[in-house]
Amino acid sequence: MNYGGREMNGRTRNILKNRFIANI
Repeated sequence: MNYGGREMNGRTRNILKNRFIANI
């Protein structure tokens, strides 16, 4: 899964990643 890491900041990626894990 790639949300366009170049455009997104590391923090934003971490938040999305954490939310994705929490949803499961």
